[in-house]
Amino acid sequence: MARLAIGLAGLVGLAGAQALEALPWQPQASALNLVPQAEWLEDRSTRLDLNGARAAGGWQYGRGNALAFGYKPSAFWVRWRITNTSPQPADAVIDLGHPRHDHAHWHVLRLGGSRVEQVHGGDRLPFAQQPLPQRHIALPLQLAPRETVEVWLRLSTHDGLFEPLPITLHSRSSFDAAMVREDTLLTLFHGSVLALGLFHLLLFGVTRQKAIGHYAHCAGWLLLWSLTSHGKVWQHVWPGAPDFNNGFLTLTSSAAFAAMGLFALSYLRLRDHLIRPWLMAVQVLVALNVGAALLALTGYHALTVMLGWVTSLLLSSLTLALATRLALHGHRPARFYVAAFALLCLGALGYFAQVTALVPINGFSTWGIEIGATFAMLLLALGLSDMLDALGLEKVAVERRARLAQQALVGKLEAQLKERAQALDAANRRLYEVSVTDELTGAFNRRHFNDFCAQLLDYAPRQEPLAFCIFDLDHFKAFNDLLGQAAGDQVLRAVSGAVRAELRRSGDLLFRLGGEEFGLLFTATTKEGARQFVERLRHAIRQLHITHPGSPTGIVTASFGVAWWGQPLGSPLSREQLYAQADAQLHGAKKAGRDQVSLLPV
Repeated sequence: MARLAIGLAGLVGLAGAQALEALPWQPQASALNLVPQAEWLEDRSTRLDLNGARAAGGWQYGRGNALAFGYKPSAFWVRWRITNTSPQPADAVIDLGHPRHDHAHWHVLRLGGSRVEQVHGGDRLPFAQQPLPQRHIALPLQLAPRETVEVWLRLSTHDGLFEPLPITLHSRSSFDAAMVREDTLLTLFHGSVLALGLFHLLLFGVTRQKAIGHYAHCAGWLLLWSLTSHGKVWQHVWPGAPDFNNGFLTLTSSAAFAAMGLFALSYLRLRDHLIRPWLMAVQVLVALNVGAALLALTGYHALTVMLGWVTSLLLSSLTLALATRLALHGHRPARFYVAAFALLCLGALGYFAQVTALVPINGFSTWGIEIGATFAMLLLALGLSDMLDALGLEKVAVERRARLAQQALVGKLEAQLKERAQALDAANRRLYEVSVTDELTGAFNRRHFNDFCAQLLDYAPRQEPLAFCIFDLDHFKAFNDLLGQAAGDQVLRAVSGAVRAELRRSGDLLFRLGGEEFGLLFTATTKEGARQFVERLRHAIRQLHITHPGSPTGIVTASFGVAWWGQPLGSPLSREQLYAQADAQLHGAKKAGRDQVSLLPV
């Protein structure tokens, strides 16, 4: 409810009223800009009352479409004389143009009467005490037919900061319609920012990308700033806390710019592109904006606003300059950033220029931040989408490189495994050869003879011709006794080498059965073929011409006993039978005088 006080005008006031020029107005007319029709007076002492103001000189005429006093510790008086030219009563509204002015003290003088109606308004009063239940600070004015009134308005602030005042005169219906239009536009803007913020907040929950989280952070503070700047939270959230509302406005502004700085750090990856001094400059300005936001809660509104403007402009200018430099070097996210925040900064500069009275108030300067923010948010949303696409492509490329590296590693491991398997096979073969080979002569040992014969003979009847020969060196014990064990070992190696050199077929196998005794397993299709093959071996040993002082021949010779099976056997042949029959022939060759072959078919 408005607070109304009535008092005597006084003779001085009546005299002063005659100096004003009447402003004709009809209720059916469109909104009338009252600034060019206004007269204003600066009260540097801030002590003038109504009578003092009426008696004072030095009044000036308003210019442009807004009264912009900027930052001054003075109070200001503004006056009009308004005449209702209609023959009908009218409900008029004098609208200051926005909800942000600290103190507005109205004095309404109705000519022909002796009463002064006083009405107090301003955002330093609880919302319930405003003259009209609207966000804008406005004076309802009832005019009788043909009535003329004087309106004297005293403007003062909490700490010297005056908002620009685009003061207009409406009919009550046109004022309400204007408020509905403005509320509709604000609802569209706030809904868009809220939708973008919530979407990117959910997207941040999925992707955990810091840039997306800071974008949602910026959207949240921008929304709170706009709701506070346009009086929505004062009207609906904390109508009884006007001082906190004023501080919260500056808090949201500084916090929004701090969030913008954090967004720039993460979205542009400034930590990867800047040297330390520049990076620290951005971080310090972000911290100063946070400090300005906290300072806003102390009640020093003008100081906080000035500090917030300076730090916000410095932070915006620095990040924009750095982003421009990166964009010129082909940094794709920086191009989105430059385009988006150039629009936002342009709108913010228009608004700041309006507040500081550098430019006349206009639609762009009044709505500059909202206009710039809308396009900036949309462009940055596109930029974040492009960033996610780039990250997706980068992820695919990284996965492809990882897959190729994995394939190369697998191929290398497979090659190493194959190489090690081959080495292991070779080692196993060497180990097997060592296990089945006689270390001295290189022939197979007795163990391998037993195993091989077991596989060859014990489990199936023999279907192919088979020959087994046992031979040993003649008078070899005498050789060892005369020349020594080492000389005997050399003879065994030489004899084994000479015999193996004569083996042409893979199935011909030489075994050292023990001492100087050897076994030879081979195939021969005829008895005579077996004899001829063994005779060739006997002559190969003689051709070594190894001196044997204990032998009648004077050289090393050998005796051979051969058993040959030329027909299929009806039952398996055991290695014992094989050995026994060949050994019997060997004894026969020795009895016959040595250095000869004894062969008997079985």
